[in-house]
Amino acid sequence: MNNSWMNNPMWLNMDAGKKAIIEELLKNSAGKGVNDLAALIMATMSGMKKNNMSFSQEETDILIEAMTSGMSAEEKARVQMMRNFINKK
Repeated sequence: MNNSWMNNPMWLNMDAGKKAIIEELLKNSAGKGVNDLAALIMATMSGMKKNNMSFSQEETDILIEAMTSGMSAEEKARVQMMRNFINKK
């Protein structure tokens, strides 16, 4: 997995609690398919919402970059397509 996203200034300055959530998501997403990742992300976001937390657009970008760093171009395109669909809602 490429960890270049960890050099992003947004990541370096991110709240420790949000970093922990992203790190847990990455751990739980290892080896999962795109559909499983979507379900995992949605469940995490739902839990965050219950605790009055959310990721900014930039933080979400880091999460997606981290989760897709080891994916093929086709898988990355599927993730982006799902993300675009979710953003339209």
